Amino acid sequence: MYKLLLFRPWALVCLGIISGCSSSEQDNATPDPMEIDVVDNTPGRNTLSFGEKFDIPQCPAWINGPPPAKSNGSLLVVDLWGDWCPFCRRTAPLLLKTYEKYSGNGVEFISLTNHSEEMVTDYVKQYSLLWPHGAELDVQKIKNMGVYNNEMNMVAGYEVKPTFYLVDSNGTVLWCDDHLRMRHTPPEETIKALQEAIDKNLETRGVDLPPSN
Repeated sequence: MYKLLLFRPWALVCLGIISGCSSSEQDNATPDPMEIDVVDNTPGRNTLSFGEKFDIPQCPAWINGPPPAKSNGSLLVVDLWGDWCPFCRRTAPLLLKTYEKYSGNGVEFISLTNHSEEMVTDYVKQYSLLWPHGAELDVQKIKNMGVYNNEMNMVAGYEVKPTFYLVDSNGTVLWCDDHLRMRHTPPEETIKALQEAIDKNLETRGVDLPPSN
């Protein structure tokens, strides 16, 4: 990684792109327009498709304990998020309710990001999130999971393209949300799509669905 000193017109264009998924609540997360970290800008692979394998990556730090061990019949919700994206924050309280609804019904949850352990710890505390959160992912792991943010691949801190996956106990991808939060989908619609995917796959496994909230 190295520093790139930017001329003001280019910096303004860059900030205009970033502002597409930012808000006043995240002003302190916006890089200095005149000095932005440049990262490996090699394009990442496309989002993992149905039937592909998702492997829980090794993370330098985990908050709320390590990721769940594989168990027969369980589903795993994978939340890949970025602190810079306000729709990740707006969706977090509803994701917590989804965890509370399904966590005792054969569904596990993990969240993953490249942000620092300190930042992730603050985020977890702010929203009282209860499941394991992996921090400090490196760029190659982000690319392997199909969530590298090619649109902003020159700006450090914006590498993860917010994504939900649902995978089975063998790590097979069953569903992907197609970056709903990145596309500014209302949180209620994002969570509805996630819960519908969970319900469909629980029914396939003959698991009784939890009561609707």
